[in-house]
Amino acid sequence: MDEDQAQEPITWTAKVPIIDSMILKQIVIAVFLASLFVLIILLVIDYRNYLDYLLVFAGLFSFLLILLGVSAGVLHLITRGGFMTEFKVDKVGVYSEQGKTSQKLGQLAIIGGILGIPAGNRSAGMTTAGAGLISRSRESEFMGWTEMRNAVIYRDKRMIQVNRRSRFTPMLLKCTPDNFDTVFHYIRTKVDNIILK
Repeated sequence: MDEDQAQEPITWTAKVPIIDSMILKQIVIAVFLASLFVLIILLVIDYRNYLDYLLVFAGLFSFLLILLGVSAGVLHLITRGGFMTEFKVDKVGVYSEQGKTSQKLGQLAIIGGILGIPAGNRSAGMTTAGAGLISRSRESEFMGWTEMRNAVIYRDKRMIQVNRRSRFTPMLLKCTPDNFDTVFHYIRTKVDNIILK
């Protein structure tokens, strides 16, 4: 599996779309799990009012889904289709680093959240600042070959999702038409479990 050890690193820049069925599916799953977590806590506290809590679950899930959908649409317009991201694949693993627009939006979210706290809306301010901090923590990512459980190949979208053994925070590599086959071949030599979709 180490036939490409001497191969040069592959580096490229690509625009990662915000509105994409694969990304939206991950957002829906995250919103569903967050809402389900709230439902479970409410049921543990008092299981007798389960019908009321199911309505809370449905309302929370719907509200968050609409909020995230509107947010994704606004971000799609602001970024003109997605965030520019730099990628690198080499003998150590895969790297991604968000472009300047994404980094600036993360900084604005932190500043806006901090300014919103004294303005009276502490909850919204802390949530916005927290979202900005999470975004900043993922501005630059790395995953070593030994950490990978599998790679899911989306040939029609020229995307490769590499998943960690821990099942948390997968990385998405958006390839260009020119380098998809090269990156796919390189990853195929390093990752045992390849899933074609």
